[in-house]
Amino acid sequence: MNWYLVILYLIANTLGVYLVKAGFNQISINGNYLNGRLFLGASLYVVSFFIWMIILKSSNLSTTYPVVVSLSIIFVATCGYVLLHETVTQRQVLGIAMVIMAIFLIQGKG
Repeated sequence: MNWYLVILYLIANTLGVYLVKAGFNQISINGNYLNGRLFLGASLYVVSFFIWMIILKSSNLSTTYPVVVSLSIIFVATCGYVLLHETVTQRQVLGIAMVIMAIFLIQGKG
């Protein structure tokens, strides 16, 4: 698995989620359905899709998919907490810790 591409995918995907959320929040305020955040977020989703296709081309699906999805959960939860000031409960922190342990188990050799 190419970790540079995975990190690039995670950044594009997480920023895409954040910008789409921020763009929709703007819609509820001013009623303008076309705004820069929404467009940029959707564009980043498209970019992340193509990066994902490149990752899958050269990786084992049975290990790559669970690891990348798990890392996405961590990235999006962190983004929600840091950028959107969302509350993160102890249960969510425990869940994230379990996801991290699962990543190590999936990636483990032997």
